[in-house]
Amino acid sequence: MYKISMRFFVFVPLLWLAAACHSGTTSPAVQGSAKADAGGYSLDGAITHALPGAKVYLLDYWNGTNTKIDSAVLDAGGHFTLHGRVPEPVVYLLGSGELQGTIQVPLDNSSHLRLVADAEHFYNTAHLSGSPEAEIAQQYRNWYAQYDNLRNANLQRYLASSADTAAAEAASAKKTQAIYDQIPRDTKQLIRAHADSYVAPYLVLTNFSQEKDFAFADSMTRHFEQQRPTSRYTQKLVRQLQQQRATAVGHLAPEINLPTPAGPRLALSELRGHYVLVDFWASWCGPCREANPEVLRLYHKYHARGFDVYGVSLDDSPQAWAKAIAADKLPWHHVSDLKGFGSEACQTYSVQAIPFAVLLDQQGRIVAKNLTTKELGDRLAALLPADE
Repeated sequence: MYKISMRFFVFVPLLWLAAACHSGTTSPAVQGSAKADAGGYSLDGAITHALPGAKVYLLDYWNGTNTKIDSAVLDAGGHFTLHGRVPEPVVYLLGSGELQGTIQVPLDNSSHLRLVADAEHFYNTAHLSGSPEAEIAQQYRNWYAQYDNLRNANLQRYLASSADTAAAEAASAKKTQAIYDQIPRDTKQLIRAHADSYVAPYLVLTNFSQEKDFAFADSMTRHFEQQRPTSRYTQKLVRQLQQQRATAVGHLAPEINLPTPAGPRLALSELRGHYVLVDFWASWCGPCREANPEVLRLYHKYHARGFDVYGVSLDDSPQAWAKAIAADKLPWHHVSDLKGFGSEACQTYSVQAIPFAVLLDQQGRIVAKNLTTKELGDRLAALLPADE
C-alpha cells in the first residue's frame, strides 16, 4: 500500500547477512566434499586479501533455510577448491563471514568453474567463469556492481563536498539512479536471451514475480513450464502467479476469516456493502505505524459514506497487537491468527512485505492494490463523493 520495496533475495551483497538473520534455519551439509564421486561439479577459487584460514561456504538458500553444500579453508595464497555433487541444478550462494556479501553460483554436476575475487570488495570484484550459466550470473552481478561502485563513489564525494558542489552531486545521483533503473530492463533482455537456462527461472522469481511485472513473469513462466517444468523456481513461480491471479484487480477477494482481539472470528465477507480496505500491518512495522494517522483521517472522513477498514495483523504477540491498536487509536475491525508471515491470509494474498493493502468495492471485488495513502484518498474521493 505504501510503496515499501522488498525484494525476494534483497540486494545480493547483503544475502549472507539476510541468510544469517532470516527466521529460517541452517541444515547440515549435503553431499559436497573433496572426495565426492567423479563427474560432479568443481569450483576453483583465488581470493586476494583474505584472512589466513578463512572459510568459504557453498550454500543452498531456499524457503528460508540455509543448507550447507560444501565448505573449504583458504590456503595461504587465498586458494580453495570445492568438488562434489549437487542435488539439482540451481543457483547456489558462495560466501563467508569474513567476506563482504555472497555471490550467486549456478551449479550442476557438469560445472567446472573458476572464481577470482578480492576479499575486501568480494561481491563487486568477484568474477565467475567456466559455464554459460556462470556467464549469465556474472553479467547480472556486473550491473549491480557498477551501480554499487558508483553509489559508493557518490557517497564519498558527498561526504567531502561543500555547498558549491550541490548541483554536481545532484546530477551524479541522477546518473546513479538511471543506472539502477536500467537494471530491470537489462535483466529482462538477459532472461529472454537465455530463456532455456536453469538460471532464467531464478532471475524471474527473484526479480519479477511481483504484481507490477505480472505480464512478464507470467509469459516467461509459461515458457519455463514447457522447458523446465521440474525446476524449483518454475514450480514456485507457478504457485505465486496462481495466487496473484486470484487476487488480481477485478476479481472477487478471497475470504479471510480470522479471530478478533476479543476472540470471535470475523469474516471479510461480513463487510460487504462497504468499500473496504484490507490492511496487512503489524505493531513492529514502522512504516505501517507511520501511515496509520493518515488512514485514520480517511476512515473518519469516509466511514459514514460507506468506507471501512479490515486490519490483518502479522503480529505473533497478542499483547503487542492490542497495545498498538490502542496506542494508534484504530477504531476499525481487526483480525489476526498471530502467525506473522506464516498467516494463511498472507499466503492467500501473496503478501511478501508490509504494509500491504487491498481496496474492495461494495460487492467484495478488488478495486486496487498496494496504494499509497495519497492514492487511497484520491480513490475514496472519487468513489464516495460528498453529497451535493
